[in-house]
Amino acid sequence: MGGVDCVASLRRWTIRDAFGQALAATLNEMTGANDNALWSGSRNRSHCCAMGSRRDAAWLPFIMPERTAKADPFRQITNTVGSCPFKFVREEFEPGHRAV
Repeated sequence: MGGVDCVASLRRWTIRDAFGQALAATLNEMTGANDNALWSGSRNRSHCCAMGSRRDAAWLPFIMPERTAKADPFRQITNTVGSCPFKFVREEFEPGHRAV
């Protein structure tokens, strides 16, 4: 997935997660370039990114295709894809027991 996917996914996350909202408030902008997501233009220097990556959270910043990330962040994602080189086999999925 590319930078556009990462940026869209992180923007979706910042709407739902309190830490994400605090982090977004410290940024001037978030941009994607090539295959990277770039957080740029920080308003102040802090270690909040490092602290946020080591916490337990209900809302994790999952990276998904931009078209999926742009869906309403308050609605559950229903289209599941794999992460290359893997693919998700919905027909064999047993919640809480098995994922293929």
